[in-house]
Amino acid sequence: KLMQGCDAARAAAIIQGAAKYAGDAADFRTMGWCFGGGWSLQGALLLGDKVKACVMYYGMPEKDVEKLKTLSTDVVMVHAMKDKWIT
Repeated sequence: KLMQGCDAARAAAIIQGAAKYAGDAADFRTMGWCFGGGWSLQGALLLGDKVKACVMYYGMPEKDVEKLKTLSTDVVMVHAMKDKWIT
């Protein structure tokens, strides 16, 4: 219920607000598991070249190739080969 109740626009605004609060000189690394894994990738996409690393332990991958082309860091995605569902 909690994951389904997440408003993506609000979550994105929180990530962008945290980055703004940290200041222009700050850089970031994102990491998350399951729901957080998907948001680790979304955070890397949102913050662009301010992100220096992204790790996803499970989590929904981004399927929009055009969005993925904007990534400016490497991404490590960890998930099991036999799982039928990523999260």
